[in-house]
Amino acid sequence: MWRVLLPPVIALVLLVQAAASSSARTRAASTCPPAADVLKGVYHPQRLTVLSPCKKAAGTVMHIKHEGGTGDGDLHIQLKLDPAYASLKNAENDSGQGGNLVVEYMQRDGGHLPRPVVGQHVVLKGAWVLDTAPSHGWREIHPVWSVTVSGHTYKSGPQNGGSPPNDNASNSEADCVDHGHACTGY
Repeated sequence: MWRVLLPPVIALVLLVQAAASSSARTRAASTCPPAADVLKGVYHPQRLTVLSPCKKAAGTVMHIKHEGGTGDGDLHIQLKLDPAYASLKNAENDSGQGGNLVVEYMQRDGGHLPRPVVGQHVVLKGAWVLDTAPSHGWREIHPVWSVTVSGHTYKSGPQNGGSPPNDNASNSEADCVDHGHACTGY
């Protein structure tokens, strides 16, 4: 009797495993927006060259600077990458950012992504870009789609609005809109 039941049971187990794997891939993919929307809500998006619309990075927060005043209002975060993610940075990250990957939490992320803390380990998903603005040239995760801190995942993205593409650093913070309201920011 077991010989008759064993093949259908094995087939059922394999089917359940395949469905669970597919469901996990769908959840992971839904974190990242469609490629066409990657820079939606980013001011002056031409300054960013998208290397990958959805990239994972993990590391320890080394420094945080709020780019307010004449800046764009983003949180400029230096992330010391875990060894498995070291290839995400380039020579400009090494020379201009203390060997760290730059991560930018945009104004629209306030209220959606928690403000990180220096020394905190985070796992991120976001657009992996090259910032070609004058005196930059480093790689970044910008925008961030999700951050996992202490086992809890928070999400943000273009569905939360942002700044008009023709804005610049000096007015993008004031012009940021999140679901029809001024962005909370950091």
